Amino acid sequence: MIASVNHSVDKIFDFSRSASSPTSALAVLQNLDRQHTENERLVIIVKPNNYIKTLCNIGRKLAPKTFANLVFVDSINQAYQAIATPFALVR
Repeated sequence: MIASVNHSVDKIFDFSRSASSPTSALAVLQNLDRQHTENERLVIIVKPNNYIKTLCNIGRKLAPKTFANLVFVDSINQAYQAIATPFALVR
């Protein structure tokens, strides 16, 4: 679906109200770079817990293209701000 549009796509994953962590995440991480398209830009994680941060750090090694522009933020408003000012918050 992302490949079908001709503009950049930013992804927001909001864990601010999450009480649990995703299952089978490591298996999914291994396949992300195979599905990565050139128009994917930011991956923004809202309110990640330590487990999610660890998964993202592993993801940077397993799927470097997908996690090249990873941003952690504390609120959905900060996520929107990161999109409005790309790469200002990338770390």
